[in-house]
Amino acid sequence: MRINQQSIPIIVLAAAALLVFGAFVVVNLTTPGTDGDIVQTEESSGGAPSTAEATEPAPDEATPEASMQADSTDESEAAAQGTPTPTSLSRVTRSILIGTAITPMLQTTAVPQGGTTTPTSLSRVTRSIILGAEATETAEATTEVTEAAHGAAGGTLPPPDSGLPFAGRDDVPSTLQPQGPVAARQAALWWIMLGIGGVIYLAVMVFVLRIVGKRRREREYRPSNRKVLGLIVGGGVILPMIVLTALFALTLGTMAVLALDDTPTELTVEVTGFRWWWEVRYPDQGFVTANEIHIPIGQPVRFSLASADVIHSFWVPELGGKMDLLPGQTNAFWLQADTPGEYRGQCAEFCGRQHANMAILVIAHEREDFEAWVANQQQAARDPTDELIARGQEVFLNSACIACHAVAGTTAQGIQGPNLTHFGSRRWIGAGAVPNTDAYLGQWIVNSQVLKPGNLMPPQDIPAEDIPALVAYLHSLD
Repeated sequence: MRINQQSIPIIVLAAAALLVFGAFVVVNLTTPGTDGDIVQTEESSGGAPSTAEATEPAPDEATPEASMQADSTDESEAAAQGTPTPTSLSRVTRSILIGTAITPMLQTTAVPQGGTTTPTSLSRVTRSIILGAEATETAEATTEVTEAAHGAAGGTLPPPDSGLPFAGRDDVPSTLQPQGPVAARQAALWWIMLGIGGVIYLAVMVFVLRIVGKRRREREYRPSNRKVLGLIVGGGVILPMIVLTALFALTLGTMAVLALDDTPTELTVEVTGFRWWWEVRYPDQGFVTANEIHIPIGQPVRFSLASADVIHSFWVPELGGKMDLLPGQTNAFWLQADTPGEYRGQCAEFCGRQHANMAILVIAHEREDFEAWVANQQQAARDPTDELIARGQEVFLNSACIACHAVAGTTAQGIQGPNLTHFGSRRWIGAGAVPNTDAYLGQWIVNSQVLKPGNLMPPQDIPAEDIPALVAYLHSLD
């Protein structure tokens, strides 16, 4: 089919519109899947071994991957005989993803019997540590304790990696629904830019269609040099200068209104980004929490932002724009909430495997309620009130938990993980990964990798019969 040369602009514009519409559909309507395990598991591969797994090394060249292949063969035989293989079992036997924060705990890689130990390389720790026969015993213990934790709490858990943080909530945060003065000014600027851009786009489309129509009516149409020069100077130089200058002035005006130096703030909140959670410190009030920020309404709050590892970005869409958290540098800005409520925030800078599960919740209170919350946070953890909670406290203080976590008023003073002094009052576990319920907490303690693969908390070797007491103790910390 022969295409009329005069129809080419219309075809190009139609194709561009279809591409934009298609991109919009893909971004907004596709559902997120799993975050992609670094090491492929049976569930994702359908049990079919890869080429590397199918190649058997020589006996004197046995590798950790050979142990993983043996585990995979055992699981396949179990499946053929009708024996179920739990998801947590296959995950642990194949790989336990542990980050660099616990590198000192890992002295050597898994090696075959009679082999020579080699120092753990940083790259292997950051990707995955493949364990051999010892991992099978860990997996069996994990399965047993996980089932016990589920039985203590009742009910069943949904499959892991089932969606985005705060999935199922109706109040999806939007920058076009501002709940504070910062977000309102930024949204107003966005609407102005959209309006100007829309008018310019429509004007250009009308002009193009008029030219195309005139060329169809007048085959030999040739605009005069004066018209061409006027179009280039007026539409390509003067008009863009006017529009861009106006937008620049509006942007500077917005930045001046939102400048931190000109805004008096009574409350300062220090936020430090970790992979993949947030430490929240109230320096003037003297306490630390995690993954939740409580503020009073109607009052500007200063946010001091820093990072402990990689670049993160703090963003609460309904309250204001984003600000980067940089290692070795502190950035600051202010936000304000006008009405009480919960406002979901998110890390907006890709920071690794669990970037999507690095959410934060900003909770705005009436002034009296905020002061009551502060007074409660300033208190040390309450002493156990019954036998089960007392037993849970004993389990906690005699476990590896205290190496990373702190509970004010006890001997637990770890700083690697979130402060747990008032953990029971928090809405979520793992920075928005799962709700803070008994069943989820039990599984998180036993093997958090099932719920948030790749996070830096390794599976815990805690007897199954102690899990209900430990869960009860942690939820008593409110």
